[in-house]
Amino acid sequence: MASHKTPLMRRVEREKGESLEALLPRLINEQGVGGAAGLLMVSRGTVRQWMLLLGMRRVVASPDRGTTDHA
Repeated sequence: MASHKTPLMRRVEREKGESLEALLPRLINEQGVGGAAGLLMVSRGTVRQWMLLLGMRRVVASPDRGTTDHA
């Protein structure tokens, strides 16, 4: 999948020392899309575009009902 990553994606991975595949879900679950975008210093649209590029779907954890899948 690395060949599909943009130079900005590779730069963020290098700066954060972690792959976006690992970093994005954690940040989004902890901070939301807007919070993740702020921490990565990119727009919310960029985060959503990266999620699409990487084949990610948004999964929201619900303490009483397990997880709910959101497209």
